[in-house]
Amino acid sequence: MKSGTRGLIVSIALFLLWGTIFTGPFRYFAFAFRDFYIWFSDLVHMPTVISGFVITLLLIVTIIALLV
Repeated sequence: MKSGTRGLIVSIALFLLWGTIFTGPFRYFAFAFRDFYIWFSDLVHMPTVISGFVITLLLIVTIIALLV
């Protein structure tokens, strides 16, 4: 099985099972990053629109850093 196919299967499984006990560790990890970035944006007192873009940018950078 190719890694792309495996990644797609895992992504679909996480999407379908997100609210269940099986995805607890993934959900905790995602919420930890979300809470950190929200705390950071509140710390520097950004407007809401800019904060949304910055949080999205920081999440993209984090994902790329984790994949490298």
